[in-house]
Amino acid sequence: MKKFGSTRPVLNDITNKITYSGTQNLIIKLDEEKNPIIKSQSASNLDFNRNEIKVPETKNSFHHNSPKLGNFDQNSHLYVTEYTVEIIIYQLSYLLELEKKINISDRFLNRFSNQVVETRSRLVNTIVRAQNKFSLCQEVPFLTVQIFDRYLDLTPIEEIDLILLTATAFFIASKYEDKSKAYLSLIDRMIGNSYTRLDIRKMEVVILEKLDLSIPLPLEFLRRFSMINGFNSKNHIVAMYFLELSLLDFEFSVMKPSYLAACAFCLSIKLFNKVEWSQKLEIESTYKLIDLSSGMQKLAQLVLKVNQLDFEYKETWKKFNEPSMFQVSSMPELNGVKIREIALGI
Repeated sequence: MKKFGSTRPVLNDITNKITYSGTQNLIIKLDEEKNPIIKSQSASNLDFNRNEIKVPETKNSFHHNSPKLGNFDQNSHLYVTEYTVEIIIYQLSYLLELEKKINISDRFLNRFSNQVVETRSRLVNTIVRAQNKFSLCQEVPFLTVQIFDRYLDLTPIEEIDLILLTATAFFIASKYEDKSKAYLSLIDRMIGNSYTRLDIRKMEVVILEKLDLSIPLPLEFLRRFSMINGFNSKNHIVAMYFLELSLLDFEFSVMKPSYLAACAFCLSIKLFNKVEWSQKLEIESTYKLIDLSSGMQKLAQLVLKVNQLDFEYKETWKKFNEPSMFQVSSMPELNGVKIREIALGI
């Protein structure tokens, strides 16, 4: 089992008390120490699930050192390149059907106090920090937040221990999505040894009995939209940034994963390209440009909010401002006139 250099928990100095209103007060101080043993996120592992089809990068990518999609050999029969488009479209139609199985109810947004909403944002910020620190794949924070929100939707808030739910959701997501899963010892450190391993295992059983984890994530749709449109690194990574920012806001939880991915990708295209939502994307995604206007406006507003100096939850911004992410979060286009017009609905 791996041992990590820092013994300070990621979720350190936590109080977890139920108030009379049924909400929980949490004070979270993130671990500021650097851990030299844990490798940093590499450009080669930025995105594209290991089990998915890998396609060649197009010539018009925004940087010659953009993340590769794998050691692609166009002449190899193993990649069946003549069927790539058909396979991607079939996968997309399958995912669109799959996401219809379960949606978070509209009443979800009205059930919780501002205190719970604020606590959720703190926890999401911490989840992103942990994913980046322990070099887990991009899907982990998305599945963690999906588990967290769907469990909240089905369970009275008075019966939920938010810290235990977050830690267990992170544990499940890392096992479900990443080969180098987070061990229970690591989860213990994250929550400051506040719970026993038996507590986490029991909570894991409760979650797995209550939730179906086959619901697709927004990243799965984004990859296929990128492939259909002709992979462009800049559009893809910026759209990834938009999607990860959306985890901070409750409002995006009720949106379908395909719709959220389409909004993020369309906003990225609109900011950096003269062309907008193509007819091919409209057909395969089932969304017209007019359908995406509301979602793009909300994403643009969130991006501008995160850009403010006094915004507290900056882990995603910091993550996408690293050289391995080509510092997309600090691109001038993400604070320029066009995105401000979109945020205002112009």
